[in-house]
Amino acid sequence: MIQHKIKQLSKKTIRLYFGAGTAILIFHMLQTIAVTSITIKEALQFHFPAQLLLITIESGALYLFTKLTLFKSLSELKIDPVTGNISSDTNPNLYHVIIHFPERLLRMSFAICAFLILGKYLYEIVLILSFNLKSIVFVLLKFISSCSIVYMYSLTISVLMRKLLRPCLHAFNNKLLTKPSNLTFKKTVSLSGILLFLIYLINNIVFEFYGNKTGSGNFLLMTSIPFLFFIAFLRNLISDHIENVTHVSNQMALIEQQDRNEVHKPIPVTTLDEVGMLTSSYNLVQQKIKKIYKEIDDDLDFAKNLHSQLIPPLLFQNQRITCWGLSKPVRQIGGDFYDIISINENKVVVFIGDVLGKGLPASLLMSTFIGHFRAKGSQITSPKHFIEDLNRTMYPLTKDGFFVTCGVALLDFEANRFTYVSAGHLPPAIVREDGASYLESSSFPIGVNEQIKLIQLEIPLEDIKQIVIYTDGIIEQENNQGECFGYAQLRELLHSGKQTPESILGEVTRFAGEAPLHDDMSVVAISLRPIINTNKSHKNL
Repeated sequence: MIQHKIKQLSKKTIRLYFGAGTAILIFHMLQTIAVTSITIKEALQFHFPAQLLLITIESGALYLFTKLTLFKSLSELKIDPVTGNISSDTNPNLYHVIIHFPERLLRMSFAICAFLILGKYLYEIVLILSFNLKSIVFVLLKFISSCSIVYMYSLTISVLMRKLLRPCLHAFNNKLLTKPSNLTFKKTVSLSGILLFLIYLINNIVFEFYGNKTGSGNFLLMTSIPFLFFIAFLRNLISDHIENVTHVSNQMALIEQQDRNEVHKPIPVTTLDEVGMLTSSYNLVQQKIKKIYKEIDDDLDFAKNLHSQLIPPLLFQNQRITCWGLSKPVRQIGGDFYDIISINENKVVVFIGDVLGKGLPASLLMSTFIGHFRAKGSQITSPKHFIEDLNRTMYPLTKDGFFVTCGVALLDFEANRFTYVSAGHLPPAIVREDGASYLESSSFPIGVNEQIKLIQLEIPLEDIKQIVIYTDGIIEQENNQGECFGYAQLRELLHSGKQTPESILGEVTRFAGEAPLHDDMSVVAISLRPIINTNKSHKNL
């Protein structure tokens, strides 16, 4: 790939020098005709050969300079045979040679042209014009005017060469600009404007020398040609600048995609002007941000490991039940939590909850709830009293805009009773032979009020096959059409026999399709073995 670009660059360089040389030759011929009022035939006969010789020497010298510096450096590039791009073990100094080449080309072009023009006018003074003050001043003014034209011509070549070199500079993928150019975009535009004014002013003075020989039409021609050169130069300069700015801004816009690989991807520095300095500063900031993100990622990985230990995939069994638990955080760590404690051989208590929000703050608050449950869960006799005590303890932590929904289920096999209390949490699903239903019971979440009113429900265990407790990420997950998974679909799923946390989370994920997961999802499924008991009471406390 890069070898092809180098070959194309060589051809384009030849065309550039040929086109620029032809343009400056035409300008000098028209300027000669306008100033001296000679015919086109006389200009071609007496002036064209000398001008052609000078332009040929200048273009040849520039191409030789380019071959000995730029093309020699390009030939030393090491190409990766797999990708076809520049290899990482390429000498980094080659990048600096290439990116600084347009500046060197500008200086070399101006030096060669100024030297040739000086020789030409010295020849005119010595051999053609009479050696007097007027002729010396006249030649000096023409020399200054010609040098101004030549400098603008050299600027144009430099800008076009910078544009030609950009694909090669992109292949280097260099991140930082160690030495910016003194000739920035602003200075280049200002300098070209000064040169144009200088050319216009000197042409007016030259016109006064030959005022009796030239008409106003020739004067307009003489002054408009530099202006056209100026417009052509500005067009190339500004279009190249806009193209570069657009590329850089498009790369920076990738931040909005929140793709970490794209956000930290450096933008190649391909110019030495303000855009190059901006790109270099952006890359430097991105390097620092990447380092900070790396530290955050390490902390989050540690927190994720701790979170996985606090909320591991749950599997609990005794003679009466088998309990599974599984959580799927939408980020590295989440705010969902669950746990199970066996109080004795006849009593098991299950705790599930959801902290408002996601990420690290939710996870930190979640860990305090898990700690409280593990400290006092084995002493629970009434889920209602446990949540009331939990709310009093946690209210100071949650009053700053955080709140937590949770549910506590107590399975008493000796009394053949299932007791459940919800603090703003979703109703558990009760699966029986004839289908699944929800045990509606709720109140305000923990953290809303310092005092909380709760409803404690009790139902018999004898005809229950399974109890499924879950968080709102299951119900509220949307698909590509904006439809929620919902209670009805969960009920049908449980009735169909897909009652394990893995199957439930798998169905919700398939339902979402390509839609992003919006919230953490957790499921605790409790499967009961048949119990014979005649107590079928249902009461609210």
